[in-house]
Amino acid sequence: MTRFNPPHGRGPGDGTPPSPAPRADGLAEAIATLGTMLHTASTIANDLAAGGLFDRLQQVFTRMPAADREVILRVLEREVEFRCFSRGTGDTATGYETRPNPNARLYLRVLTDQEPPPVMDRDELVVANYRGLRVLRFVLGPIHDLWLETIGDAVALLDPEERAAARQILTEGLAAIDETNAPRPR
Repeated sequence: MTRFNPPHGRGPGDGTPPSPAPRADGLAEAIATLGTMLHTASTIANDLAAGGLFDRLQQVFTRMPAADREVILRVLEREVEFRCFSRGTGDTATGYETRPNPNARLYLRVLTDQEPPPVMDRDELVVANYRGLRVLRFVLGPIHDLWLETIGDAVALLDPEERAAARQILTEGLAAIDETNAPRPR
């Protein structure tokens, strides 16, 4: 009986020839690719572990109500996708740049009763007023005509007490603007 001895490695022993030896250059390329992948995975793992960011993310996600997770994850995916897009195109495609908002909120505050909202401290109210007033400049842009059409509809939705409060606040706001614009005595 003639015995088949494969030139490399062991064959299956059933008389069929073994698969051809891998080419040295293909094997070297596969090993180099694997090395690159391992290095990349190691770098990502180290980046995530450094500073505990991944642990913090995982802890927050675990503490989050289960029903909120899918919605929050979709928001994060959408925002990160847009951030990556805008970073890749600069402000040429969008007309503006994006950056993280340290004051962003993922949860909408909804008034569930008719009680007034909790009182803010002075600094919080200054910041809230400042932000609200700064946004008003955008009304004078391309949406101004639409704003003129819709402000009446919005006011009509208010009850008389709410309209009176809006009038008082807007009147007092205009007085503050006029006072700030008034020439100061020397």
